[in-house]
Amino acid sequence: MAPLLHALPVLLVALSFFSHNLTRLLWINAALCASMAWLFLYQSAWAGMAMMLVASGSSLYRLATQRAVTPGQSVMLILILTGGIFLLSYQSGSSWLTLIPAITFALYRYGELSCNERGLRTCIVSGSSLFLVYCWYTQTWGALMTEALFILSNSYYLYRLTKTATDNADLR
Repeated sequence: MAPLLHALPVLLVALSFFSHNLTRLLWINAALCASMAWLFLYQSAWAGMAMMLVASGSSLYRLATQRAVTPGQSVMLILILTGGIFLLSYQSGSSWLTLIPAITFALYRYGELSCNERGLRTCIVSGSSLFLVYCWYTQTWGALMTEALFILSNSYYLYRLTKTATDNADLR
């Protein structure tokens, strides 16, 4: 069972290399977060599990509404949800590492709820870079590989978005 729990997120993140638009990225992120929640549950990494469950729900919300929320609404949602994740993790006896999933969650959700594709991918790369530390500490190797691949795929698409913007600017 453990190898499957570690492999599923890695397989799902491989799909992120084919997430050519925001909708695909959100679907992949929702499925990826749900699979990682199971993995963190198995590892008894409660902060990671809580963050991933809420993150999956957040991706599904953005897909259902098909619109970004205002910056004020985004900040309010992030504060409430991040506070809930932190409180749950703290009550379960987690250490200072509880802050890492909470900060990562805040970065992901800000990008997801109120940014365009470029902003979302920038927030994902930043949050995933930080979350690598948590995955290493909890020895959740499937999640660690997943985050590394997610950084790679989103960095690639950031490069493509930048190159396209630069090429379009040169045509003017």
